[in-house]
Amino acid sequence: MKLALCLGLICFIQRLNAWDISGHMIVAQVAYSRLNTNAAAHVAQLASQVSYDDGHTVHHYNAVNVAGWADDIKHSFTDPNKGHYKNWHFIDLGVPDSHLDLLTTPPSLTMTDGDIVSALKKCVGVIQGQADSNIPDEATALALIMHLVGDIHQPLHCSAHYYAPGHPGNAHDLGGNAIGILKFSDTYTNLHSFWDKAYKVKRSWLTRVISSEKDLKTFSTTPNDVDLKPDCEAWAKETHALGSSEAYGKLSGDIETSPRTLTASYVKNARKVAQTQICLAGFRLAELLNGLYPEH
Repeated sequence: MKLALCLGLICFIQRLNAWDISGHMIVAQVAYSRLNTNAAAHVAQLASQVSYDDGHTVHHYNAVNVAGWADDIKHSFTDPNKGHYKNWHFIDLGVPDSHLDLLTTPPSLTMTDGDIVSALKKCVGVIQGQADSNIPDEATALALIMHLVGDIHQPLHCSAHYYAPGHPGNAHDLGGNAIGILKFSDTYTNLHSFWDKAYKVKRSWLTRVISSEKDLKTFSTTPNDVDLKPDCEAWAKETHALGSSEAYGKLSGDIETSPRTLTASYVKNARKVAQTQICLAGFRLAELLNGLYPEH
């Protein structure tokens, strides 16, 4: 089965995202198109309760663009929720695997600290009726889920290269943020940013410049023969495996080389992997929401 994804009728708010703006909205649109009637109604109603104040205008959301709220507030200087949940977007599982298994020893979940696996579990718990001091209501939990299910399928949101002992600076490369990319025509020219947009990148055969399409409206992929069961730990492990084998494993030479040039084959493969991950995230998000809001 092939899935064609169309974004032409979706209105959105410009923002900086992990997966970029259209990436998160593709995830949400794929999910929304697969929701049962009850789940679709709940998502639309809860999304309408979420807002973002950019200092000039208070923006309101719908069932698709609410997937970007968590990044809007993370980068905000004006919204009442500014800076909240900033470490809930990722989990730095080590490459190689021997480093710091945060799945068994996660940090405490606070308004600003934590990890994506613990965060998703808490958000699901709130929708199921549990109270949590960091998540004030069901609408906030829903908005976070709509975003974080996308993030947990981005390979560099679940993996980080840990430096050898004695390496100057941080303990690891911040999920590729410390690895610069040459000839990448993007505002943030690092490996992490490349993978945020990998589903729509292209590399010129003549100039070797890597660019990303501004508004990718359609693509097709085949998320067949995969487990859609909601299991955020399993999702993180699966995405970490892709980070290890595809994002880091296919880099030529020493991982820590920075800045570096990405080969044509690396860019082509990343695009394929990322498109599959975005589509899979949408299917899994729908499965999760249909379970939380079953048909009456």
